[in-house]
Amino acid sequence: MERISSDVHIVSLYTQIYGLCQVSSLILAPIAGIVMDRTLNSASLEPDFDKRKLIKLRSGFWPMLFTTMAQAIVQFCKFFENDTSVYISIAFTTILRSFHVAVATAYLRIRFPASHFNRLLGIMSTTAAIGSLLQFPLYVWESRSTYDVFQVNLFNLIALMLCFIHPLHLLITPLQKKFIRKEREIILEAKSIS
Repeated sequence: MERISSDVHIVSLYTQIYGLCQVSSLILAPIAGIVMDRTLNSASLEPDFDKRKLIKLRSGFWPMLFTTMAQAIVQFCKFFENDTSVYISIAFTTILRSFHVAVATAYLRIRFPASHFNRLLGIMSTTAAIGSLLQFPLYVWESRSTYDVFQVNLFNLIALMLCFIHPLHLLITPLQKKFIRKEREIILEAKSIS
């Protein structure tokens, strides 16, 4: 914000708009869950176990892709230092924050057995906390690059491109079928033991 405007009132306006937009997260957060639930409900109508499981696994594709796209747009806006890019990034940060937790927890519930949910949620939260700590050097790098933050933004954008692997891997049918077969084997082993 300091690079875009030195006027305290404009910076204050950005902060107020950001705060007001974050309140709308309460309305936006359930949307990702609704999209995933609709797909899951349609999967329950499928009689074939493998197809039903494949549909369930892929139910997170669109919400995950949209969340990753929102992050990409926020990162892309950092390349431009004007009011429009600030407002666009505020809007997409709001969407990103509200979808991030909703999509991640719903995907954990779908992808892994229920008995692992709490453990995986803890791992996900711990990883996010470590990621937040690792962001600090990027903030220092950006703050020291007062006039030209192109390198910082380019690094962030390249790192973000790696994030697209996660939603896109859901489209690889042979890989998903391999996961389904493995899960079925584990279920059969557990039943045979009991």
